[in-house]
Amino acid sequence: MPADEAESVILTLSRIYTDTLGPWVQYLFLFGAIAVLFSTHITSSAAVPRLWTNTLGLLGGVDWSDPVARKRCLRILTFILPSLWAVMFLFVRSPLVMFQIGAIATGVFLLAVLVAVWRLRTTRSPRGSRAAPG
Repeated sequence: MPADEAESVILTLSRIYTDTLGPWVQYLFLFGAIAVLFSTHITSSAAVPRLWTNTLGLLGGVDWSDPVARKRCLRILTFILPSLWAVMFLFVRSPLVMFQIGAIATGVFLLAVLVAVWRLRTTRSPRGSRAAPG
């Protein structure tokens, strides 16, 4: 993605605020965007490998009862996943497309979480602790 195209995405997003509150908000938006993206990167780098390690344990890909195997899988994924994200960005080169890929992946993952929660709720929670539907 050319620099001017990437810049236009940022400017378009910032106009949501500047059109309403004035041009001074653009600097506040930029600061907030950097803070949000940085914190998202840090938390994703920590959380996503744990989610995948847990998923692999549930699917039988990792021996969940062995803490050494769990820790090894977690360390490998903590290195591989952020590296994969960086390599993807080098090839995709479009923040907008990367955002769309992330949104689709999150949607698919949340559907899997929904199914897992529903299954656990209906099969593993004690009858008296279940909330009534609706």
